[in-house]
Amino acid sequence: MGTRQSAIIHRTIESLAGHPTAEDIYLQAKGELPHIAMGTVYRNLNAMVEAGEIRKLHTPEGPDRFDSITTRHDHLVCDGCGRIDDVMVDGVEALVEAAAGEGYRGYELEVHHLCEKCRAGGVPDRR
Repeated sequence: MGTRQSAIIHRTIESLAGHPTAEDIYLQAKGELPHIAMGTVYRNLNAMVEAGEIRKLHTPEGPDRFDSITTRHDHLVCDGCGRIDDVMVDGVEALVEAAAGEGYRGYELEVHHLCEKCRAGGVPDRR
């Protein structure tokens, strides 16, 4: 993808803490590209996901998030505040691969919990 816009968007994803939304990326990128359009951000994000340069994380109760780390890792998702942290759960891939058999292509693991801050604040468990 090599455009200036895509380079700035990719750099923005890497610079933002956590797993930013498209809106987070757009607002930050506007600092360098004041005339960038939200549609341009979405097009670039989708192209980067398709090219394997970034990962898209679907969140059921909020907007998609984006991750610049494409190496094998899993995610810890707080059902209270929506915070997403990277986590490595050892041994899962071998189990999933054995269960899937010959057609195995990969997996995505999201571990849902209430983070320490939400537990301390009395956020109810929505399960």
